[in-house]
Amino acid sequence: MGAVYKQLSITERRKIERWRHAKVPVDEMARVLKRCRSTIFRELKRNYFSDESMPKYAGYYGAAAQLLETIFVSCQQCFALSEIQRKFLLSQLENLSRLI
Repeated sequence: MGAVYKQLSITERRKIERWRHAKVPVDEMARVLKRCRSTIFRELKRNYFSDESMPKYAGYYGAAAQLLETIFVSCQQCFALSEIQRKFLLSQLENLSRLI
């Protein structure tokens, strides 16, 4: 089984947002948060907002990143539930095929 990683918290994401606006180097952010620098780079890349019609608002927003992560986790839970349902249905079909 793979390693277990702790997700970034909303507090950490807000700190990253403030530091990004203050032009704090990623290495310094990683050191203070006790995270790998690649985690910070990945977070900034995945959750960067840009829209040609609103160029002045381009950037990283911690609250938006947290919302996206919450949605992602809830979708994963839906897929897990679907997997349980799929197994149940397969077992029911197997039982039905034995009767025929």
